[in-house]
Amino acid sequence: MKGIVCNIFTSVSSAVVIALLLFVWNDHFLKIDRLTGYWNVNYVTEKTTYDAFHNLEENYDFLITQSDNTLSGSGEKISELSPSGFIEYDAEKRTHVKILGNLKYNFFSESEVDISHVEKGRKRESSRILRLKVISNDLIIGTFISTIADSSGHVRLTRKNGS
Repeated sequence: MKGIVCNIFTSVSSAVVIALLLFVWNDHFLKIDRLTGYWNVNYVTEKTTYDAFHNLEENYDFLITQSDNTLSGSGEKISELSPSGFIEYDAEKRTHVKILGNLKYNFFSESEVDISHVEKGRKRESSRILRLKVISNDLIIGTFISTIADSSGHVRLTRKNGS
């Protein structure tokens, strides 16, 4: 009888120790990126079928929320810089964006983020797919492809105001 009680006590103690180790691992070592926040997004078009868009630089503000590995949010186009000059959009002239995305957490390398960006433009709706890597809590970089003149290029997301 004494041996059975000792075996039960050892098993329960082992389970408690393993559970505590898993909690410590989860809270202190397994840090999942928290991307919820206010982000400035900078697109630079490098390839396009429309010459006027070559080297076009566009800036957006995104508000992103994260639930587990799913991202969602909205944004606005705030400015653009093209060979013809700089344009800063007043609030009433900004185009609106809806975003959906997914975070793939990598423990030994940069986490990966895929985002779908759908914009209600002045003339038509357009879409972009972003393939990104989380560099730090405040910086995400990668590439994009777009239905706007079959364009592609680089994109950089920078967290605003320590959000």
